[in-house]
Amino acid sequence: MAACTFFGHRACSKIDSKTLYETIEGLIHKGVDTFYVGHQGDFDHAVYRCLKQLRQRYPEIHICVVLAYLPTEKNRYDDM
Repeated sequence: MAACTFFGHRACSKIDSKTLYETIEGLIHKGVDTFYVGHQGDFDHAVYRCLKQLRQRYPEIHICVVLAYLPTEKNRYDDM
């Protein structure tokens, strides 16, 4: 088992989703199966979207959303 973390900045307007997807897929091919991602901003959401797409192709990967704060609403972060 290998893990990778992605935590980004709130405002990140120029995200190359194709490169991000290919980069994450390359990590999967190198044995990464657990991904930790933040939930605060544009970059985090872009990574999460890529991971969800990749999980359809690689169901063995695990996505762990790391919260910066305790949620005030139950299940609020079930699906970013």
